[in-house]
Amino acid sequence: MRFFWLAPVFVSACADLSGLADLAIDAGSDATTNDAAQQIDASADATSIDAATEAAPLTFCTAEAGASAFCADFDENDVHVAYANGVATTWTNASTPPPTLDFDASVSPPASAEFTPTLLTAPSLSETLNGKPTTLVVSVALRVNASALGTMHPLVVQTDATHTVSIVLTNLNTISAELDETADIGDGGTTITPHPISAGVPTGTWIPLSLTITKTTIELVTFDIVDVNVTRAQNVALSNPIVSFGFGLESSGEIDDVVVTTAQ
Repeated sequence: MRFFWLAPVFVSACADLSGLADLAIDAGSDATTNDAAQQIDASADATSIDAATEAAPLTFCTAEAGASAFCADFDENDVHVAYANGVATTWTNASTPPPTLDFDASVSPPASAEFTPTLLTAPSLSETLNGKPTTLVVSVALRVNASALGTMHPLVVQTDATHTVSIVLTNLNTISAELDETADIGDGGTTITPHPISAGVPTGTWIPLSLTITKTTIELVTFDIVDVNVTRAQNVALSNPIVSFGFGLESSGEIDDVVVTTAQ
């Protein structure tokens, strides 16, 4: 009788062990599934981070990281976009119609600003810098594409209400260049003090310019060479200076990588 009742106990024990085996398999399966899910999530997160990084590449101006008072590189698919102290903004003034983006020529890809006159409109851009800086430095790359027999002012800096410093290009078969100081003397009259630019301005070539203006001095650097270094004809402090670009009604050209820095 004792032997007869041992069999059910043995069978029951075996059944219990089989259940344990099933539990072990289930646990292993769950662990594998969780690990795979975690790996997929981690991979997705890494992909998202990479995509976000690639979606916001540095441009010429964003790489400046606020080092300049004003910057415009024309690489944001909108000719109006610029940066003031590293913060996105727009130019103070733009003509109607404004300059266009040129994706075929630039110093820093993908684009530059192209100034081509239409009918009676000469495209232009200007920026006003509020305050009274002791030093103003304007750097730009410009290129003259075509010009009639006329005069153009691709860069004009109004240093205060009555004085300007400008790059003047005159095309009489070959383009000559000078830097002019202009002062209003009342009753509509002006005085002009010219300074020759020896480097000249070849057409179809990007020309790097850097113009530094203080109350008493003007310095122009072209192709990394000091071309003009003079004492100003009028010692007038800078006040809310305005920096303007344009090529007039008879000429076309482009600018790129505008940087304006100031010292107070």
